[in-house]
Amino acid sequence: LLKEGVIAIPMIGWTDVQEEVEELEKLKISDPSHAPDFDRQLEAKKEEATAMNRVGFLFDGYRVQYWWFELVEMLRKFLMSAVIVFIYNGSPQQTAAGMLITI
Repeated sequence: LLKEGVIAIPMIGWTDVQEEVEELEKLKISDPSHAPDFDRQLEAKKEEATAMNRVGFLFDGYRVQYWWFELVEMLRKFLMSAVIVFIYNGSPQQTAAGMLITI
């Protein structure tokens, strides 16, 4: 999970798009015979960069070393939605279990 220039988010890997765009532009200049291929790749990377500029703030709070916390959150949500229904409906025990899970 720890790679230079990569933000590791469970199910999503996002590299620094701007660096890839610059690298593709250099390759395009150095090898003009493959220009159409580079143009397609460059256009796709620019679209990705635009999308990341628009929604990148959603990923800013993630840190690579805490990748496992998303799994903890998913388990908590599962417990709140699927397991709690098996505790006596409307009872104080169900309320207490819900409160313990949310802590």
